[in-house]
Amino acid sequence: MSRRYRLVAWRARELRRAVLVERHVRRELVVSVRGEPGAQRTAGVGLVLADLVSSAPGQARTDLAGTDQTVGIGGVFASVAALAQGRHTRVTVHRASAGQRAVLRRYGLGRLLRCSDQVP
Repeated sequence: MSRRYRLVAWRARELRRAVLVERHVRRELVVSVRGEPGAQRTAGVGLVLADLVSSAPGQARTDLAGTDQTVGIGGVFASVAALAQGRHTRVTVHRASAGQRAVLRRYGLGRLLRCSDQVP
């Protein structure tokens, strides 16, 4: 097994732990983001979320209760929101902290993303 393959496999395992798919049915996608923040991890989480949203039906729900990540979260959801808007997918962010919501508003995503304090 090559070193590069091991590195890619390790990153994939880490991202599977970071983004837990709760439900992915015909009309709805529900995922939970967990763990500590980090620049590389944030980029990977963004790619995973974008990939999931691209295959999502009309509704995608993301639960942020398992992470306190604020660094990079605006960039993650900016790409997710743009992709979702092009596919007419409604994205709801559940249980985001005040800091996370402030970052999302700073990125101008208040109109594109819905926020909820309820468990998805």
